[in-house]
Amino acid sequence: MTFLSNFSGDEDRDAYIPGHMQHGDQASSEAVDTLVREVQEALIRHPDYINAAADRAALIDVIARDKLVEYTRRAASDGLPRVQISADSFARLVRDTILGWGAAEELMTDSSIEEVKINAPHSVWYVRAGEPGWQRAAHLRFSSWPQIRNLVNARTNWNGNGKPITEQEPTLDAQLEDGSRLHAAMFPVTRVPGPVVTIRKHRSVARELSYLVQSGHMGEGAAAFLEALVRARRSIAVTGGTASGKTTVINALSELFLPDENIVTCEDTAELHIRAPLWTSLLTKPASPDGRGEVTMTHLVKNCLRMRPDRILIGEVRDRAMADVIQACNTGHDGTLFTVHANDVYAAINRMKVLTRMNPDLSRMNDRDILDMISEGIHYIVHVSAVRVNGEPARRLTGIAAVAGVQGSGEDAKIELIEIYRYSPSDPKCRELGRAVFLDRPRPYHLEVLHNAVPGFDLKRDVIDRP
Repeated sequence: MTFLSNFSGDEDRDAYIPGHMQHGDQASSEAVDTLVREVQEALIRHPDYINAAADRAALIDVIARDKLVEYTRRAASDGLPRVQISADSFARLVRDTILGWGAAEELMTDSSIEEVKINAPHSVWYVRAGEPGWQRAAHLRFSSWPQIRNLVNARTNWNGNGKPITEQEPTLDAQLEDGSRLHAAMFPVTRVPGPVVTIRKHRSVARELSYLVQSGHMGEGAAAFLEALVRARRSIAVTGGTASGKTTVINALSELFLPDENIVTCEDTAELHIRAPLWTSLLTKPASPDGRGEVTMTHLVKNCLRMRPDRILIGEVRDRAMADVIQACNTGHDGTLFTVHANDVYAAINRMKVLTRMNPDLSRMNDRDILDMISEGIHYIVHVSAVRVNGEPARRLTGIAAVAGVQGSGEDAKIELIEIYRYSPSDPKCRELGRAVFLDRPRPYHLEVLHNAVPGFDLKRDVIDRP
């Protein structure tokens, strides 16, 4: 596909790209990158820069032009490499690096883009919502690796507490000002100088279940069953792999909450978008460079319980916080929703068991007791996957399972799951419809809960007989 550029033509594009980049002059390229860093350092020291009311763009423009004039004079007298870039182009380069995203600006401001990857100065890629796979933005290019490094350090220091990526600290995981998540890695952990950058953008788009039905993600029957689970305040684990659509499903289910419910969300990255009047969003916080001030998911879950929540939503549970989530579900906080990485509904149980054991207080608890806690607190598992439908990549609901208690004892203990919906590529009906199909009825006590909580709900009419 053709990706729209901010540039109107080659002439305008070359006016932005520094001359040292166009002609391959490595010394000139390094000189411009050094100048950009000098402008950044001068801005940090400038008293007006930390004033929120100040015109930062104008301040950057003045300092950038002064630095370029100063360098040009020194280059003439001291024999330094000449930089073939105009004052206007240099000021724009610095503004985009410090306030924007440089060559990646158009990708970062396009609301339809989900992820951006800077694999090299001339290798910028993106994933657009609703389109298959990674696509290359061939017209976008940075001047050098140092320019990318400057950009990363500038954008991750938006609150003054950023930790720069260096050869001594060659990996970086940071949350950006808009809630997007940035990961960067550079030499010596990469084979290239780096940094190689991956940005998962925060997209404030709430999807209703009807949208997921229209897009082929699930059928009407599956959507009706999920709606009944939410209205009956069943606690649900939404599982799947990376970028499989777990958060999308959570957002869609949250649309069913009542307007007077007190909603509290706990996340590492601000991805949940709850359209409710009484919503509190809590975010984890990494430790500062001196090792202080860390706020973990365990801290958030424990604190949210003191807020008298009607609904608790956890963006992703990946550590010992699982024990706190399970305990919350077992102490009157029905209707909790959370996500966890797993390959299928059965693997999700093992994953939850392993994460629960990471809590020191529960590390020596036997398998049967841990599984009892999980089966009593978690009522259903909803699994989503990135699959291929008719040869094209797609995201699909691939399983809904009811938790039906624990069988056996000791090391032989296991949770029984009733698979209500399943997607299998080998199933002719799944291949025909391109989505999960109804497989089995829940246990009578599962249905009794739904019938009592959702007057008029009928499994055959609302779920089984619907496409």
